[in-house]
Amino acid sequence: MRTGIYIRVSTDEQVKEGFSIRAQHERLNNFADSQDWSVVDYYIEEGVSAKDTKRQELNRLMKDIEDGKIDVVLVYRLDRLTRSVRDLYELLDFFERYNCKFKSATEVYDTTTAMGRLFITLVAALAQWERENLGERVRMGQERMIEEKQYPGGPPPFGYSYNKDTKQLEVDPVEAKVVEKMFDLYFDGFGEQRIADRLNEQGYKTRRGNNWRAKAVRDTLKRTLMTGEFSWGGNMYNDYTDAIIPKERFESAMKLRTSRRGAHPRTIRSSYPFSGFARCARCGAPMKGHSKHGRKKLDGTAPFYRTYICTRKRDGCTSKQINEESIDRELLKEIRKLSSEYREISEDKSLIKREDDHTQELKQLTRELNKVQGRRKKWQVAYAEGVISLDELRSHTEMDQEALSNLKMYISKLESKSMQLDYRSMANVLADFERNWIELDHMEKKSMLSMLIKSFDVDSDDLKPHKARERKVWVSNVEFH
Repeated sequence: MRTGIYIRVSTDEQVKEGFSIRAQHERLNNFADSQDWSVVDYYIEEGVSAKDTKRQELNRLMKDIEDGKIDVVLVYRLDRLTRSVRDLYELLDFFERYNCKFKSATEVYDTTTAMGRLFITLVAALAQWERENLGERVRMGQERMIEEKQYPGGPPPFGYSYNKDTKQLEVDPVEAKVVEKMFDLYFDGFGEQRIADRLNEQGYKTRRGNNWRAKAVRDTLKRTLMTGEFSWGGNMYNDYTDAIIPKERFESAMKLRTSRRGAHPRTIRSSYPFSGFARCARCGAPMKGHSKHGRKKLDGTAPFYRTYICTRKRDGCTSKQINEESIDRELLKEIRKLSSEYREISEDKSLIKREDDHTQELKQLTRELNKVQGRRKKWQVAYAEGVISLDELRSHTEMDQEALSNLKMYISKLESKSMQLDYRSMANVLADFERNWIELDHMEKKSMLSMLIKSFDVDSDDLKPHKARERKVWVSNVEFH
């Protein structure tokens, strides 16, 4: 019979005795000679997994079978061809369709009988179970490594290096300075592409010596590992390694990212602190910053004014041009007023009682969450020690996962309610805002607004200002994040 010899090794199997390409080639040739079969071609896959049928040489073999060149496919062992029950069924149907037989040199199979097909299916099922079982063990091993603060594998993220002795991540001093610079530029109003451009201009390179790109900057800015926390498998591991960026600064950057979403890049970079926040109280359109020089004085100097004007002014909006100092002053007044109101509400005894009830319920749910997470680890240990089967582990894991999802949903809802009730904290935040505001420059004010305020309305009277009278300005409808 015309024979097609299929040989496959995955990367880790190349070093094992009996699975190397040379060993399979020799044994399969001897087997074909013993059966008086003529070898038409060899189909060799090196460093390729059998998890699916998307393999170049396997596809070439199937094409030759379609063309009627092959009468029998010969492999060293069934799992050389496939480890999937579904793929096995499809391949056997394909072989039968083109009247091609399948043989294993080390196992007794006969695909021409129902019993032979059943036996092959059972063995393939065992091969798939072994693969899934291995995957479970690998995941458990990785989780245990992370709990011991060891790195589970792969290139360490930018800013960190891998210590082969401790198997842990360590801060790379040179790369850490680049990460800190990224965050500094981000708080200065730079977007990811401009940060990448600035780093490239100043001669900073990626670990591989390439220029920085916006995506690489974005990935670094969003990576929680920069705070020393490690996210893996849906869980967060605190104090996993040393932090490059303080957690508070990282969270501020994430809030800033949220506030910038949808904003025009020019607004983000603008040195006008109220651009992107101030809205016209008359038509609802954004207000943009504008600067101009006044009339020259006798000494030759001219005053410099920073003002804001409605972006729909040319479309007929009747709002007036408003001085930046007036908006600054009136915004602080509104913040002071809101701070006082929140403080009064926070001292309401009925509200304090509701807040205490929420706090107690939140603590109870958090305890339940920790209990379920601890139970999951116990199931994994029990499986590793052979106390429970893989099916039992999966059943327990699925139930615990559902419990975790429900608990996290309840906690999230409760935290949202608690945040609405926490007027005392909001009053303190606004008081800090007021104290620090006058010390900040234009860009620092813009960053502070980004973290706290979504928008506010601005309006003024229609009278023309002059030396003896300023235009009256109102700030209202302050909306917080």
